[in-house]
Amino acid sequence: MSEVSGWCASCSLALLRLPMAELSILPKEFLDLVKRAELHSLKKMCEVLRREIEKREDKVKNNIPELRKSLVFEESFITEEVARSSALAELESLSSGPKTRQPKSFWLVSTPGDHPELAAKSLSDFPSITNMMNHLKETKTVATQVNTCFVTCMSHTQKGTSFKQEEVSKVCPDSPTCLISLGAPRKVQFTTNTGNSNDDLSSYDMKNGSLVIIKPGYQPYFKHRALSPTEKEDANPGPRSTFLLYFRELAIVRTPENSPVSSTSRNSLPSPINDNGSRVVLFAGDSHFTRLKPNLLGKNKFRVHNISKGGSRISDTQTSLEKFREDNSDVIVQKLFLSVGTNDIRYCRYSIDHLSKHLKSLFLRAKNLFPHAHIFIQNLLPLPVNNPYVMHNVNSFNRLLMKTCEANNVFFIDVLSKFINQDGLRDAELFVPNRFNCHLNRRGTGQLARIYITLIHKLSKFSFNPLVRIT
Repeated sequence: MSEVSGWCASCSLALLRLPMAELSILPKEFLDLVKRAELHSLKKMCEVLRREIEKREDKVKNNIPELRKSLVFEESFITEEVARSSALAELESLSSGPKTRQPKSFWLVSTPGDHPELAAKSLSDFPSITNMMNHLKETKTVATQVNTCFVTCMSHTQKGTSFKQEEVSKVCPDSPTCLISLGAPRKVQFTTNTGNSNDDLSSYDMKNGSLVIIKPGYQPYFKHRALSPTEKEDANPGPRSTFLLYFRELAIVRTPENSPVSSTSRNSLPSPINDNGSRVVLFAGDSHFTRLKPNLLGKNKFRVHNISKGGSRISDTQTSLEKFREDNSDVIVQKLFLSVGTNDIRYCRYSIDHLSKHLKSLFLRAKNLFPHAHIFIQNLLPLPVNNPYVMHNVNSFNRLLMKTCEANNVFFIDVLSKFINQDGLRDAELFVPNRFNCHLNRRGTGQLARIYITLIHKLSKFSFNPLVRIT
């Protein structure tokens, strides 16, 4: 059990945070160990994981200094009066109607169809709030993927809200919660999720435009509430209502009813697209693409479809493309983006030259399947050096890939340069902190997404150049 215990300890928090569809980002060695294990061994592994998770959660829960550090307060985040006033006007129109004894609340999301259970309104109907969210995403690194806003409205006559805990089941586990206060000032109090009103972990005087960020991963350990206004606060001139805006990233659970393209999971091929003659942008390949979100890439202007799967080799990607075409014969793919090679070179101990014929086969098949598509392929990202031939194979494969692209008129995307530091080494700030893990973290995924947003939306006139430079 020593080998099993070691892996359980290192992967316990990852298993705790990840939905089943994202298990492919776990270290391959761990997944192989799980597949090989007998049933009784799996039960022991689960017990080890459960104890490790409880131990670490208790450690975080009882570490008050660490919990306080996970809260970041900025008294004057929204400083422009015009931005505050226009957002307040939208919020007041949203909350208009009969008065209620309890505070009103509303969901605003980018694509309401992704969350039918919330009865949400579209963020596009509230441009000032959308601009505020975009400002948050541009200025706060941890908030680059927020996609929704939960609004609580309290009039000056209403008492404070009771303690509530974040609805973690709806929030992506590695997403922060960014709370912006607009309107009349109120104090917001945070305590541990087992505490009461006397266990004041941190309290903040939230003014018109103040911000509190709960760092990613810490939402389960907090409860918070808005206190009743003091006499001094109630006597302040200006807005009479307080609006608390919670910007977060919600997980999207696709169903046949709410999926604009398909009910694709990261581990399955898509169901057919029903719109005859539908034009889409298609992503296919390995796990570097699986965390890219089609709705964010498309920005409601392009239909983006992602059929990538963790662990895919070149031949697997070709099979996925063939299956997609078989199920969606009327679809016109305008742009095809590919990511392959990572899972091929790990098995190449002496040479990668034989992969040339696999790449040629992939390119020719893709052109036959999607004759109207511009085909792009990214080079390999820097991989963790956990064996003596990985770094050599990355460089060799990238040279081979560019040569093959030039010979077959396929666009070569140089993304490697965006993920190395000034010393030419892998930028650790962009990758999951695990020496066996080749996957990007949240910040790195955001950087990769921005590259493809540029290629989807801004690169429209094509004359063949084998090297696509991203500026």
